[in-house]
Amino acid sequence: MGQLFIGKTFDHFDNFEKMRGLINSFVIIRSMLKFATFKLSIYNNINLIFIDFSLINTLLSKIKYVL
Repeated sequence: MGQLFIGKTFDHFDNFEKMRGLINSFVIIRSMLKFATFKLSIYNNINLIFIDFSLINTLLSKIKYVL
């Protein structure tokens, strides 16, 4: 009985180590995804600014043409 108990504790310890490794990998992947989405949001914001400028220029040129 004592050996079975010791074997089970080692099994639980191994499972704990595997679970801790999985959690750490998820944390690393999550932080990488956060950084990737942050970079993508900056890129999208810059693109939207340029699109806004081009729309404003187009509208201004049409207004000048009408006037």
